[in-house]
Amino acid sequence: MKDSPTRRDSTNCTGADVSRRNFLGQCVSTATLVGVGAVPALANLPITDVAYNRMLKVAADYQNHPNGKEHCAICKHFRAPDSCEIVIGKISPHGWCRYFKGARSSAGGGSSY
Repeated sequence: MKDSPTRRDSTNCTGADVSRRNFLGQCVSTATLVGVGAVPALANLPITDVAYNRMLKVAADYQNHPNGKEHCAICKHFRAPDSCEIVIGKISPHGWCRYFKGARSSAGGGSSY
């Protein structure tokens, strides 16, 4: 059994001869390191922001001024005085983002959102 052609000698393993077990182990190690690297980025956010998938202002295309007649103060996601269900950080009542959704129709307008 000393000269068996089906048995591999681990001491003669070259860079091109990598076992599936070693490859998968390296993949798991790399994925773990990438996951650990993301933790500091989320460390400054309250757990509720991460858990509810709230996003940064940049991702929501937030701006500190209204978009025509649309502004945060009349949006259903706005929480007075300066927060939002979707966007993280201080939100201006006069701001706007792409997730704007009117909370109520104007008097006599009859439009529904």
